[in-house]
Amino acid sequence: MSEEIRKSFSGGPIKADAAADIDLINRYTLKELKPEEVFAFSVNLCDDQPDRDFERFDVRSLRKLATMFPGKPLIQDHEWSAKNQQGRIYRAQVVQDWNVNRLRASVYMVRTPGTEETIKQIEGGVLKEVSVGFDIKKMTCSICGKPMIRSWRSAKCENEHEKGKEYSGQTCLGIMEDPSDAFEVSFVAVPSQPEAGVTKGRKAGKKISPEELQRRKEIFMENEAVLSKFQSEDKKPKVYKDFIPEDDCSPGNIQFAMIPEDVIDFDTKKATLYALGFCRKELHLQPVSVRWFAQVSTAKHLGLDPAKLKKFRYNPDCYGLASRKNPNQILVRYPQMDSKTMETVFHECWHIMQMKDDINTMEEDNAYWYMVDARKRFEALSAEDREEFYRGELFLKDYSKK
Repeated sequence: MSEEIRKSFSGGPIKADAAADIDLINRYTLKELKPEEVFAFSVNLCDDQPDRDFERFDVRSLRKLATMFPGKPLIQDHEWSAKNQQGRIYRAQVVQDWNVNRLRASVYMVRTPGTEETIKQIEGGVLKEVSVGFDIKKMTCSICGKPMIRSWRSAKCENEHEKGKEYSGQTCLGIMEDPSDAFEVSFVAVPSQPEAGVTKGRKAGKKISPEELQRRKEIFMENEAVLSKFQSEDKKPKVYKDFIPEDDCSPGNIQFAMIPEDVIDFDTKKATLYALGFCRKELHLQPVSVRWFAQVSTAKHLGLDPAKLKKFRYNPDCYGLASRKNPNQILVRYPQMDSKTMETVFHECWHIMQMKDDINTMEEDNAYWYMVDARKRFEALSAEDREEFYRGELFLKDYSKK
């Protein structure tokens, strides 16, 4: 099973030149363009170094991707729309930048009144960071070489090596192998790697230091440390179902209870509306309602009487649910960190989009990667833009009560 992934990188050697490369560029045009009609620039698409998600490519994968990216479009924010196409990759090659293998691409744009502002932003260094979309068939463990099985939380191999954790002083990485397709390259605000972006000519690359890798690991694990109070770490996540089994609630099977919204704190509610507004606009969703659930023990701590609550059993690692019973509603677990609550909303809204498009397979991997990418792009928004999402969802919520 292939899985869509988006990664971001930065970069090194080989300079795009409209005059020297015009014959290459004209392979993708219907009309023969002249060098003065074209703006060309260089960008690194990916490399073989660990990223913030504790993943990296092997060199063979980079070489295969180099054959796939020429001809693919340049867009913004991964919005797959013909109106959003701004340029095209006309060359890709794996180069060595010090001890780093990089997939370097050359991109061209046609100079028109509609693109001149974008070109100025690129030349001025405002539009710089990039992210790429592609398909990868498998991921292997850097510790033992075994295939890694992905869940919506992380990835583990059959030897229980988990991506991002250390074993005998060695950080476990997921090695991405055997790419099957390349989709696009996008300008984004926050890429996976800090140095990602459009480059000038020759620029010396820099290998990620052990200190930087440790810093990234601490950021990655921050939520997990707090959530460990509420999660059972020794149980493997399971694939979600299309329904919530509420009919078999003998005492030994009860895991969760539905809880009223009035016990949810204000910050959690606001974080939820932030994420709902972002997803509804991006995924073109109808208004989405949220219901809350918690472990029975948590409900007791909130001062609720479990005997009066609707209960159901489910995987104890569950953060949220989207059900075909009600395709415009998601269930979110409480309590979680605000950032984790938002991630849950991103994830479950993707499932709602799958239902909307009548996709029968509710794939967890694609929902996970959308959540990762959406979280990074949301964090790059201004405070004003976030508040606009919040006010819009608050208005819909208040209006629905009338």
